[in-house]
Amino acid sequence: MNEAARATGHVRRLRTIGCPRCADALVFSRDGKARFDACGFESYRLDCGSCDAVLTVVVDPYDEALLVSAERRSPRRVSRVG
Repeated sequence: MNEAARATGHVRRLRTIGCPRCADALVFSRDGKARFDACGFESYRLDCGSCDAVLTVVVDPYDEALLVSAERRSPRRVSRVG
């Protein structure tokens, strides 16, 4: 086990999750880019390359179950000159 895994108390595992919008398979790995809320829930942001959705993956701190939600990416505004 590497130092990062010992420090966080868990081993990084690759998991396959499905995009809620298009069902495309994505590889998810817990890494150092997590955000934690006041209740201890760990969350990550992923981008689906198939449907261009922004996915939020929340890890339950008690049983490590994953909750995956998807949002549509906001359309970019194009400024017009003239």
